[in-house]
Amino acid sequence: MHFYGIKIKNQTGSDRMAHADIRIVFSIAGRWYEAVGFLQEGEKEVDGPEMLARTDEDDRVIGKEDYDFIWAHRDQLPHQVQRYYLVSKARAGHPDSLRVFWRRSRKWKPGSKTYSHMWHSGAAVIRRTAAPTKEEP
Repeated sequence: MHFYGIKIKNQTGSDRMAHADIRIVFSIAGRWYEAVGFLQEGEKEVDGPEMLARTDEDDRVIGKEDYDFIWAHRDQLPHQVQRYYLVSKARAGHPDSLRVFWRRSRKWKPGSKTYSHMWHSGAAVIRRTAAPTKEEP
């Protein structure tokens, strides 16, 4: 596992950061991922379709193959993502269900949430990403 860092792109210059500015980049066994936020400043929650529309414009939100891969290597997830429900676009047996995992009692748990569920700042979407360049922090 390689944790690259958190890139914050707060454009207002304030100490507060919008949830949508969260970007935690990490790799597991040579595959690069990022956990990203989706709420704009002042928003409390959005539904699943809106969450994915904001984070999957280029079809990088992980599906079943990456979900299964990360689950098999969950012990390599960086501690920076432990506070979030990690959301994929993989379906969990029902068309209105997304696969997620979260950490509780020092263990990662698999599960699912309803796609139309209202998603809040306790969630982050997992996407594939390219390896960081040397110019990135």
